Amino acid sequence: MQTEQGVLRVSISVTFLLAAAGIVFGLLAGSFAIVFDGVYALIDATMTIVALLVSNLIAASTAVGAPTNRLVKHFTMGFWHLEPMVLGLNGILLIGAAIYALINSIGSILAGGRLLAFDYAILYA
Repeated sequence: MQTEQGVLRVSISVTFLLAAAGIVFGLLAGSFAIVFDGVYALIDATMTIVALLVSNLIAASTAVGAPTNRLVKHFTMGFWHLEPMVLGLNGILLIGAAIYALINSIGSILAGGRLLAFDYAILYA
């Protein structure tokens, strides 16, 4: 866990675990807010995997004696520009999920709300 990749791997594992728990408990409780929390965490974990891949690609391409394969020859200026692109995509996906949750919550309010099973919601909390 001394490298960036090690920290990202731990983050991915814990985030997937929390995302799965959020989705399961949200469905059991009938709470779309808890399900949204799980889906949001799932998107975050998926984008962390992409960030890990980009981080590994950058590290491999800048290492001493890095192999000169077709991919390295194609990206003559390096892979550093991929990192902000991943961050931008992450932001767009998370904003999209938040907008969907907003629309869903407005629909719930207009329909008079939902009945919740508070035992599962309290257990999740």
